[in-house]
Amino acid sequence: MLQPKSKLTTRGFSRTGEAINEKAREMNYWIWIIGLWSLVSVAQIKTTTFAEIEQLMEQQPRPLLVFFYTDWCSYCELMKQKTFADPKIIQELNENYYVIFFDGESKEPLKWNNQNMAFKKSGLKSGSHQLTTHFAEQKGRVTYPSLVFLDSNFQKVFQQNTYLKASELHALLEVIY
Repeated sequence: MLQPKSKLTTRGFSRTGEAINEKAREMNYWIWIIGLWSLVSVAQIKTTTFAEIEQLMEQQPRPLLVFFYTDWCSYCELMKQKTFADPKIIQELNENYYVIFFDGESKEPLKWNNQNMAFKKSGLKSGSHQLTTHFAEQKGRVTYPSLVFLDSNFQKVFQQNTYLKASELHALLEVIY
């Protein structure tokens, strides 16, 4: 004859020790999942757009970092995944800068400094946005990735046209402002 495993009985309802252990395991599982999710959802750089930046500068002036990239540039993608994912870089940029990520080959027209800016072809399948050539051009060429630092009056302070590791960008941020 089988003996019941019940250890707790309350008003005619019995639970076995196994059922209690199962509930505890389930709760621990959800606590673990929530904890893991909070680790995965890390901070990101707060970015803005050229359309919004003038209003932001009027409210709270601060330096501006513009990251010019293209979809085909592997070093641009590497900077997005590594350099701009570094916690120190994220904190420094979010606290002290406005940041714009701008596709140098964007086809979207926009107005900047009371001028209409748009994509301009330079070959059969190539070209760049006028805003990119305005800010990121050096010696008649635009190379990617390009980082351009502007002051709160939108004057260029510094330009770097190459891949930067997080440690290199951090050192640059300490020197520029």
